[in-house]
Amino acid sequence: MPLEIRNAVERAKRRDARQSAALHAVWRHFMDYGGPVPLEALEVDVRGAITSLDEADLLLLEDGVIQFAYPFTTGPNAFAVELPGEVIRYACCAIDALGLAPMLGEAITVRSGCHHCGEPLAIDVGPDGPRSLSEVMVWVAPREACEGRVASGL
Repeated sequence: MPLEIRNAVERAKRRDARQSAALHAVWRHFMDYGGPVPLEALEVDVRGAITSLDEADLLLLEDGVIQFAYPFTTGPNAFAVELPGEVIRYACCAIDALGLAPMLGEAITVRSGCHHCGEPLAIDVGPDGPRSLSEVMVWVAPREACEGRVASGL
């Protein structure tokens, strides 16, 4: 498998794109209502930026509906995240689920299943890292294990 190497300019562009008002509006919609996110649900002033975020693989836009915007996806899937207030949202993968607590600055619970035996898992995560199940390992698949973009593997 060839390793994709991005230069500093490419990484900076991707990092900057994650700071866009449009992506933050999409994240807020996922937080408040879950997904998918119809374009009509977003303010007009951010809709124009959605296509460029889709092209940068920071979200997936299909037929006027956003199906995922890293780290959130339309559910249900294997990576449920319980937010404060017992609100359930879904993450694209285990890494995204675990990263939501520091992103939000709040404690969450990640609910999934063991990749090996299928037993249910509940991992409490705070902004500073996991608070339970310290012996649990996260399995990271090579990119080619998923067909194309992440949404096709969910």
